[in-house]
Amino acid sequence: GSAVQTYRHRVTEGAPSYREAIRLTANELAAGAAPLTDTERALADHVRREIFADVLRGVITFATMKRSDVEDLSRSWFAYLQPREPLAATAPFPTLPAIWTVVDPRDAVALEPYHDPFTYGRDKDQHLWMVGDRLLLAFHHAVAGDEVKLRRLIRLFLFHEYLHDYQVLTKYTAEDVGSFANCLERIDYLADLYAVLHQLDYTLRQEPGEIQGEQAQQEFMAGQINLAIESFWAFEPPAPNVRWQERRLRRYLNWFWRRVQVLRAPNLRVALAVLARQPAIEVAGLTHSVGRGRIFVHLDRPRVGEDLEIGLVLEDDRFQRYGTAGDLSIERMLAAFANAEHQQIQRFFNSLFETVNATGGALPPVQQ
Repeated sequence: GSAVQTYRHRVTEGAPSYREAIRLTANELAAGAAPLTDTERALADHVRREIFADVLRGVITFATMKRSDVEDLSRSWFAYLQPREPLAATAPFPTLPAIWTVVDPRDAVALEPYHDPFTYGRDKDQHLWMVGDRLLLAFHHAVAGDEVKLRRLIRLFLFHEYLHDYQVLTKYTAEDVGSFANCLERIDYLADLYAVLHQLDYTLRQEPGEIQGEQAQQEFMAGQINLAIESFWAFEPPAPNVRWQERRLRRYLNWFWRRVQVLRAPNLRVALAVLARQPAIEVAGLTHSVGRGRIFVHLDRPRVGEDLEIGLVLEDDRFQRYGTAGDLSIERMLAAFANAEHQQIQRFFNSLFETVNATGGALPPVQQ
């Protein structure tokens, strides 16, 4: 089960003689071990043709209707979303674009599976979304087959990816983009937040009986953050997975932390004020490695002689660091990441919130 790194030896003037070549791991071997069954292919085809395609049409209709309702185009993107007053008060990332400027009404879903079954692509010339079978099955598995949740998950995915087009992160520009870890962490946070807030507005308009009152809206946002995190797992190798890109791990940390903050905020405005700032949270003490321009952390290999710590910048801009203590076990949290144990990670962040909240700074000052 141990990873094996092979090397290429080539004597070239001015360059190292040895360079990394193929890296073999149990995860990578397992990923392609079992071909899809006829039943799995049929399910993926159903999700693609019936559910994904219908959700895409709904997103296009939503964006088109938003544009037709607007008279003043000079306002910020969030000014066109519900709930208007708390969004205006918190003003999250005002430079982002309005939804109708990024959603292309000509888009449809390709009926055939994408050539890479684990991922997706958007052909801007043909106006087609192309989605792999295994990715669709992973989405379906993430929500345990619940179609309402699956539709919401796909809608979050589309809102997120359409903003990436504005951010100039597409299949035409994505080659080796993983080398820009800090940049990707920020644009992913923006795209995730953009998706959650548009999901809230979409549901308030299309399903008005679903969310009644500010507390319900706050809980809905926390639920959609949780749904977004569940969708992240669809892009990970099979468990156990102990070698993570550091920026991917931080994306999970960002949103597990934001989820509990939104859920525990005293009112909707405070919850939105939390979301309007990018978090800063990370784990220290793990062994690092570098490959293909990316920085990896090994969840099962603390650095010799060092204790694991989790650090974060609080909402009052103080820096705090915490080691393992009682229920706040960083080791158990990392083991849960390795084994994709979503609920165990939530439990850790509930404990972290209680720990931080005891000394202040877990939430911004209360706003009425």
